Amino acid sequence: MNDFRKLPDYFITQAEALCDRLMFGIQPNIDLSRVKDDITSSKSGHSFIKYPENGLESAYLELLVHAYTAGRTGLAQDGVWKWHAVTAYLKLVSRMEEQLAGGLYTACGQTPRISELLSLEYENGPNTSYGIYAWGGYMVYVIRHHKAKRLTNREFYVVRFLPVRLGHVLFKYLVYVRRVADLLRREQLGADRSAQQCLQTRLLFQNNRRPWPTSRLTDVVTKTTLELWQQ
Repeated sequence: MNDFRKLPDYFITQAEALCDRLMFGIQPNIDLSRVKDDITSSKSGHSFIKYPENGLESAYLELLVHAYTAGRTGLAQDGVWKWHAVTAYLKLVSRMEEQLAGGLYTACGQTPRISELLSLEYENGPNTSYGIYAWGGYMVYVIRHHKAKRLTNREFYVVRFLPVRLGHVLFKYLVYVRRVADLLRREQLGADRSAQQCLQTRLLFQNNRRPWPTSRLTDVVTKTTLELWQQ
């Protein structure tokens, strides 16, 4: 049991370390108690990032400038993207996403179904509701169970609160890292609009506009568990 209890801390610690590398030394002052959200909004595109009073919609530009102007350790040189550095950065983002998913799966109380976790969206769609909120000084995620609605005409909600450390990682990922990564992927594709459309998704964990297969998170958890047992 002690080994299983190590899983959440391992995922959070790894996600923190990867996030620090991806942030290029930027350490934003995060006070989640001051972040506002409208959990009743059904407007397409809404998320806590788009809430005007939070002033977060353009925050990612600070990271973009740092990444672009960091010289030898940055993603560009003489005004031109260093594509090998961009590719390496995006691979690091993928690694962080796996650790983040592991943390959301193991560190927030009773584990959800993997398929439900992987269906989370970080902003409203035209006909879907987002599942990542800033609420009461915490980051939370909400999973909606629609089967109950057939019987009671009401949806059943399960709300999971993130530990503070994991909440800060998720906040930085959504506000800064994710948006820079999306921009870099668009830059890689150039003028190929059909390929760029594959990047336009509200899913938190996606590949080519589709949720990760459940096997991907299962493999991450299995690999990490084996590593901890062998220590």
